[in-house]
Amino acid sequence: RADLVGTTWNLTRIDNAVVGPLGLTGLVSDIAVDWADAGLQSVYISFGGIGDARHVWRFDGTSWQARSGTGATGLMDVEHNAIVVDPANPTNVYVGADLGVWQSTDSGQNWSTLEQGLPDAPVFDLQIHAGARLLRASTHGRGLYEYRLDPPILGGAEMYIRDTFLDMARGVNTDGHNDPTVWPPTPVRHWLSPNIKVDSPTPAGYQTPTTDIDFFQFHETIVDGSHGVGTIDPPLVVHNRLYALVHNRGPMTEPTVHVMAAVTNASTVLSPLPAGYTANVQAGTPLPGSTWRTLTPVPVTLTNLRPGFPQVAAFDLPSTILPIPASLPGQSHFCSVVFVNTPSDPYTNTQQNVDLLTIGERKVAQKNLHIVQFVGAPPPPGTGIGMWVRLDIAGYLFEKEGPIDLLFDVSGFKGRLAIVGPQRLLSDEVLKQEGLKPADGALVKSWLARHREDAKRLQFEGKFAAADLDRLLGAMAAVEGRPLVEIGAKGTTIHKIAVKRDDVHTVFMRIDPPAKAKEGESWTFSVVQRDSETGIVQGGADYSVRINGPVKH
Repeated sequence: RADLVGTTWNLTRIDNAVVGPLGLTGLVSDIAVDWADAGLQSVYISFGGIGDARHVWRFDGTSWQARSGTGATGLMDVEHNAIVVDPANPTNVYVGADLGVWQSTDSGQNWSTLEQGLPDAPVFDLQIHAGARLLRASTHGRGLYEYRLDPPILGGAEMYIRDTFLDMARGVNTDGHNDPTVWPPTPVRHWLSPNIKVDSPTPAGYQTPTTDIDFFQFHETIVDGSHGVGTIDPPLVVHNRLYALVHNRGPMTEPTVHVMAAVTNASTVLSPLPAGYTANVQAGTPLPGSTWRTLTPVPVTLTNLRPGFPQVAAFDLPSTILPIPASLPGQSHFCSVVFVNTPSDPYTNTQQNVDLLTIGERKVAQKNLHIVQFVGAPPPPGTGIGMWVRLDIAGYLFEKEGPIDLLFDVSGFKGRLAIVGPQRLLSDEVLKQEGLKPADGALVKSWLARHREDAKRLQFEGKFAAADLDRLLGAMAAVEGRPLVEIGAKGTTIHKIAVKRDDVHTVFMRIDPPAKAKEGESWTFSVVQRDSETGIVQGGADYSVRINGPVKH
C-alpha cells in the first residue's frame, strides 16, 4: 500500500500482515477498493493461475480472508482476471474469469454466475460506469458487453433518441458541454438534437425523392433545414418534412416501434405538455389541447428495429399549423418534440416540463425550429438587410414568480443585434442598470405600422389562425413606444428580470448583417435564459444569419 504524506510516498507491504497474512502466493491479476470501508483501508484482490480455488481475497486493513465461497456457491478453479466493487452497493462484488462473470451480493461470501446473454468466453477486464449504472465486460475474441445494474431490468429493446452530439442516452446530462469536434469550442444544447432534421422544399423539390430514407441518407444527404422552416405564401400550403432518427441499444430486434412528433410556438422556456399526455404517447393519439400540435402520421410505425441499425421516422410539417413570421420577411421561434414508445420499452414518463423531460428521458428529443417566409427556396434566418425576430420569454419553471437572466452571446456574429421588449419585462430601470442605450426608435415605429397591416391581410386570406393574429398584435402593442436597445459587440447579460409563472412576454430582435457583408457569409448568435438565483439554464434559442444573395450597401 502506498500512502502520500505531504510530498512523500510511504510504502507498506500488506500480504504478510501479522494478524492474518495472505494465504496464497501467485499472480495478482487485479485490485479493487472496498467502498464499504469509509477509511478506504480495505481492498479485494483476484488471482490468476489454477490449482487453488481461492481466487478472491479481501484485506480489511489488518488481516486477509478468502472470499471465494465454497461448494455450490464458490468460484471455479480457473483464471480470474478482473474484480470490481459497486460503489453504490459495496456488498456487490463482480469478478471476470476465464469462464464468464461471477457476482456476489454478500461481499464475496457466496457467488453465482452472471450470464444474462454473456458468451462463455474469457473476461479480461471489468468496469462500472457509475453515472449510467452499467457493468461492462471485455472478452477475449467476443467483444464488449454491458449489463444494467439497477432496475428496471429491460426486455429485449432499449430505445433512445439523442439530445446532443455528446449524448449517448445514458442518463448523463451533456447540456452545455463543449463540442470537441468544432473550433472554437461551442457548447452543445439539448434543444438542438442531432437526431431531428427538417427538409424544406426548394424549386428543385426535396433533398430525397421520398421520405423513405435510411441512416446513411439521414446523416450524409439531408442538410438540416430547421433554421429555415417554410410557411405561408407562396404556395398556400408548404409541406416541410421532419425526420427523427431512432436507436435501439437492446440485445433484441424490436418488431414494432411507435414514434410521435409535436410542435409548439416556443419561447426561451417551452409551454408545459398537456396533463395526461403520457396516455396519448402510449396509445399513439394526438396530444390534447391547442398549445401542442401533433404531426402526422400519428404515430409513425417502425418495424424490426435492430440493435445498431437506427431507423428514420418521417412526419409532415405543413405551414397550416405554423405561425405568421415576426416580420415579412421574418421568422418565429418554434420547437419540435419527438417521443418513442415500444411494447418492450414503453414510454412511462409523466414530466410535463419539456426541457427537464428531454434531458432526463432517453426516449424524447427536441429541436429548435425557426419559421421563415417561403419564397420558393428555404431562406436562412437573417436573409436581407434588416430582419425582425420574435422571441417569447416565459416563467413556466417557477412556482409563482422568479428572477431570470437573459444572455445574448453575439461573439460569433459580426453585425448588429438590437431588442425591444414590453415595459413589464424590460423596464426602464432594468435597461438603465445594464447600461443599455436606445438605438433607432424609428425602426420600431415603421416596422409596427407595416407589419400590422400585413398580418391582418394574411389572416383575412386564411393563411394563419385568428388566435395567432390576436397574439401577435397584442405583443406588438406591448412594445409600441418602447426603446430599441442595442446588444454590445461582446454580448450582453440582462440580470434579474422578474417573470411570473403564467406570463409570456414577447421580445422582438432586430438583426442587421455587417456593413460589408458578402454573399455566402454566415454567422451565429444565441439567446439563453437562466435562473438568476441558481444559475441553471432554463432554455434558449440559437440563430444562424446568412447572406443568401448580393448585398447593396
